[in-house]
Amino acid sequence: MFDDNSFGRPIRLAYLEARLFLDGEFYSRKLMQFGYSRQSASSDINTYLELNPGVMSYCPKIKRFILDRRHKPKLLRQEQLAPYARYVETIFLLAYKPLVKSVDI
Repeated sequence: MFDDNSFGRPIRLAYLEARLFLDGEFYSRKLMQFGYSRQSASSDINTYLELNPGVMSYCPKIKRFILDRRHKPKLLRQEQLAPYARYVETIFLLAYKPLVKSVDI
C-alpha cells in the first residue's frame, strides 16, 4: 500500500521506538495494522536496527524483537513515548475508519 521511501517512514520509526520501549517488545504486525506490507514493516525494523544497533534482539520462539533494557530511546524522550504512540494510533484509526453517514435534521 505504501512504499518505503514515503514521508511517513520517520513517523513509523518513532512509533516503532515508542511501542518497543513501552511494551518491551516489537513485531511487524504492529506496523502492518496500519496497512503496510510485511516487507515494509521488516524494512522499517531493519532500518531502526541499523540506526540503533543492539537495542533489540529477535526471539524466534515468540517471533518478536525484545528490548535490551540497557538502552534508552533515541528518537523520542521517555515522557513522549506513550502520548506519541496514542497519537499515531488515533491518527491511523481516524484516517482509515469509515466515516459514519451524516444525518440531516
